[in-house]
Order: sequence, then C-alpha cells, then structure tokens
Amino acid sequence: QILLPGECVCEFFLNETESYVWLVYPGGFEAATIRDRATLESVCLLLYQHCSVPLSSEEDSEDYNSEVYTLQRLLFSALPSIKHFHTVYVVTDSKLSSCPFALLLEQHASKDCAGVPSDNQLCCLVPSASVLGYLRSQRAAGAAKGIAVFANPVFSADDERVRRRETVREMNPHRDSS
Repeated sequence: QILLPGECVCEFFLNETESYVWLVYPGGFEAATIRDRATLESVCLLLYQHCSVPLSSEEDSEDYNSEVYTLQRLLFSALPSIKHFHTVYVVTDSKLSSCPFALLLEQHASKDCAGVPSDNQLCCLVPSASVLGYLRSQRAAGAAKGIAVFANPVFSADDERVRRRETVREMNPHRDSS
C-alpha cells in the first residue's frame, strides 16, 4: 500500500474538450470531469503571472484573489472529499505543473466551493503515483537521504528565459557554453 491513512493522490489529465481529475485514497477513489485544457491552462497562467510579481495595487490583489478562487473551483469543487485529507499528493498534466497547488491548498475555501481543500493540508507535487511508491519503498529500504528540486520548467522554445540566455550568448561569444 502506497498511501497512508489521511493521504490521497489527486491526479489531473487535461484534454482539448474536457479534462479529468482522480482522487485516490486508501480504500477508494473518486473521479470527475472538469473543464477543458485551454480554460484550465489560461487561468493557471494568469495566477502564475500574478505570483511572479509583487501585487502593486488593490485591483491587482482583487484579480489575484479572483484567480485563486476560480482555479480552486475549477480544479477541486468536483471532489468534495479532498478536504478530509491532511496530505495531498498532486500529479499534474501539461502546463498545470506551473500551478501553485500549495497556495491553492492554503487559501480558505469559500462557502459555495465545498470541495476546496482546507488551509491545514500539506501539498506535495509528484510526477506519478508510481514514483511516490518507489520513493516510499526506498525510504523503507533505508536509502540515503537526498532531495531533488525541479522548479519553473521551460515548456516551449519561445519562452522568454530561453531568449534571454541566447541574448547573453550573443553578447559574449567567448563565454564557456556550459
């Protein structure tokens, strides 16, 4: 058994016309249909952009809060039992991996969004439930302790960070390319 009591895996699969979310926990699972890929990715991108810069006005703060609420509702309202778990392992899909799930889990749920997780949950992003099982088996086997951090991935060649790196190379052609 991979999951301990009080833990669940929340896995997303995004599709063009409709997407899916599964909540797997000891002794059961739930599945639901959620909005399409484009809708979820656009709301996620807006929230990510707001999280990347300081909020400069009350209007920015209102937009930010609206995006948090919208994304919470879109992702979690179809799974009301998610709020009963103290640890949520999230398996993302596509650009949803840039979604600040820990932030969504920390925000207080509004009354009309009953499925939104509570603010006392731990959020852990994992590549898959299989990886979680492997990591647990390694820990049980006494494997050496270590940590791997993956952050802010590049999804496309036209990403601004890729262009900035190319500009630096052009400005300093003799710099070591490592």
